[in-house]
Amino acid sequence: MGLRRLVQPHGRNGRRLQTASPRRHNLAQRVETPGFIELYKERFARFETDIYPRLLDFIDEYARLVRPSAEVNGSLWAAGDEMGWCKAVSSKGHDTHASALRQWIVDRVAHLSALADAGRIR
Repeated sequence: MGLRRLVQPHGRNGRRLQTASPRRHNLAQRVETPGFIELYKERFARFETDIYPRLLDFIDEYARLVRPSAEVNGSLWAAGDEMGWCKAVSSKGHDTHASALRQWIVDRVAHLSALADAGRIR
């Protein structure tokens, strides 16, 4: 019986921790599969031209739709220590939060696009 079998690390919640990531190994194998990068680039290009613009439109439209509710909610429920009982972010700055989410998505897609262009998808 090996040491790995005898020693089973557990997290705070009592669940067994993974010592090695089989998912990472599987992904590494897929990336090295002939044709994977080309297929990834093809699907990512389709995402950039079709899905991505619709995603940004959806974020903008949804932010516009919930703005009145967010403003009322933000005035009723203050943020953080103002109420003394929660650490929630107030929806009073809804436009700031919506634009930060949109910008994060824009930055992430730009990063993934740069990796794909450089052939560094790993």
